[in-house]
Amino acid sequence: MTGVAAYLPNVPEAAIAFLATASLGAIWASCAPEFGTRSVVDRFSQIEPKVLLTIDGYRYGNREVDRTDEVAAIRASLPSLVATVVLPYLDSSSVRVPQAMTWAELISQPAELAFEPVPFDQPLFVLYSSGTTGLPKPIVHGHGGILLEHLKIHALHHDLGPTDRFFWFSTTGWMMWNYLVSGLAVDATIVLYDGSPAHPDLGALWRLAEEEGVTYFGTSAPYLMACRKDGLRPGEMVDLSRLRSLGSTGAPLPVEGFRYVYEAISASVHLQSVPAGPMCAPPSWAPRRSCRSGRASCRAVTWVARSRPSRLQASPSSASRGSS
Repeated sequence: MTGVAAYLPNVPEAAIAFLATASLGAIWASCAPEFGTRSVVDRFSQIEPKVLLTIDGYRYGNREVDRTDEVAAIRASLPSLVATVVLPYLDSSSVRVPQAMTWAELISQPAELAFEPVPFDQPLFVLYSSGTTGLPKPIVHGHGGILLEHLKIHALHHDLGPTDRFFWFSTTGWMMWNYLVSGLAVDATIVLYDGSPAHPDLGALWRLAEEEGVTYFGTSAPYLMACRKDGLRPGEMVDLSRLRSLGSTGAPLPVEGFRYVYEAISASVHLQSVPAGPMCAPPSWAPRRSCRSGRASCRAVTWVARSRPSRLQASPSSASRGSS
């Protein structure tokens, strides 16, 4: 089974590469470019990738961060690699990663779109624990299971559809990136943002929401509380008339955060404070039920798998019959 490792920022090429990987039946794993060499190798080495997708560096705020040394070290630590594809992110006029194919070269040869049939539980992508108690632990998500889970979340809990523009601030190193890309499964348009959410100021994401006509705005509780502390009133700064839902995750949103959303952002928005971890924990909210500070609006819709016992033929020496 082929592994594809992506050391990429939250850009369209990352989403495109993920969908291509899925169509081939390969396994995807991604890390954000701000991850250090050891953190990346500890994760990627567990899937023994044959292909590495990478950048030469990234931008955060007004800084440009070169990552060519880290890329070289990562490649040297992954003996399973047979190909490296580089997206020249800092300098599109030159390729500073030796013996690598460029993204432009990769997509220069058109081919017919095809999808490899795979079993329901075929691994689709691997998420990782934080690694605070040893090596990051891999959590494998299969094609069928995670597709059902994300379809259920986006269609039922988020009430997303073809007319929606779905945004959630994330990097490729957080499970919310996989969650965001899955918005395509319900025909929603996904909005990607790369870089600091506070550059040039904390109003950057709210201006993005206005410019792109975002209908579902996803962020973190710390970001909302930072906006509150800074005295921002997004509902007065920009036009958020298309915004109907707001998601908060990464930490519990305190009661003050709930009040801030309804007083400073929108009195009519549906606020959803949700869990998020590598296990893709199910949310607990309903778009048709009112929001109450610090409380989930409903029990999560869950899938229950039941196996049907099958009787086994007992051998002549058996004293009992078994089932499985």
